[in-house]
Amino acid sequence: MISPFAAAHTVSHVYSEHSSVIKFINELFGLTPLADLPDEAAARKEGATNAAFNGPNGRQTDLGPGDALATMGDLLESFDMDRLTGAMR
Repeated sequence: MISPFAAAHTVSHVYSEHSSVIKFINELFGLTPLADLPDEAAARKEGATNAAFNGPNGRQTDLGPGDALATMGDLLESFDMDRLTGAMR
């Protein structure tokens, strides 16, 4: 993590992936996770039931963003919360 708000001299051992960035933005601004939106739920259902989405391992149930469904970090452990909230400059 390269940021003036990052915690100095720390290593995060929390599993993270590309969806972690979206999850971080959701947490920081109090947004509804993209995966919880009605259109995304419909897309997941369509992927699980529509034969056109059959892959080599069967139906695809993981279509769409995973910011609320996967167990992953939200990158907050990489930040110094005092700097992030403005308590320390």
